[in-house]
Amino acid sequence: MELRGPIALHPLPLRDTQGKRSTRGRGGRIRCPKCEYEPSEHERWQCSCLHLWNTFLTGGRCPACGLQWEDTACPRCHRWSRHVDWYDFGEGPEA
Repeated sequence: MELRGPIALHPLPLRDTQGKRSTRGRGGRIRCPKCEYEPSEHERWQCSCLHLWNTFLTGGRCPACGLQWEDTACPRCHRWSRHVDWYDFGEGPEA
């Protein structure tokens, strides 16, 4: 079952204290649409089932319980954005 619209439970970002490399998508980058933060591959989000994982490795689907998250919180600015809006494939005028 997919959650749509406002939802009370979201993956919770946990701060990465060691990694400096960013997570990259296929042919693009992954970045917060609100503040442009690029999460490292070592950052983790927490599902409502308490599983920790990198949400961008699974397109927002929890590998433990299968819940598909529509929104993702930024570890830096703490604001929520639609998960799909984090993927930047460079299709704009600067590409």
